[in-house]
Amino acid sequence: MDVWDSRPELLELQNQVMTTHWVALGLQLGLENDQLQVIRQQHLDKIADCRKEMYALWLQTKPNASRQQLLDALRTNSVDEVYMADQYEKYIQDELSQSGAT
Repeated sequence: MDVWDSRPELLELQNQVMTTHWVALGLQLGLENDQLQVIRQQHLDKIADCRKEMYALWLQTKPNASRQQLLDALRTNSVDEVYMADQYEKYIQDELSQSGAT
């Protein structure tokens, strides 16, 4: 399996993809607005907590969640986190280089 088609780990997402546009990103990843609003209310709009719960929900409910889907979603006009996507992509490439994977 290609690394881009593989599922990211929650901790990886928390540490590497720290967007403040978590609602727009969640929508792009196929989550429902109602689900995202529940997360917002439960965490009193604390961005880091909301973002973590959004990623957890995505990984739990989308069996085909992948790094490539995340990169594509970050680069959409509605999320507009191209630089963050580029940094995440570089992080994955650096991890591959360090591990000796191709």
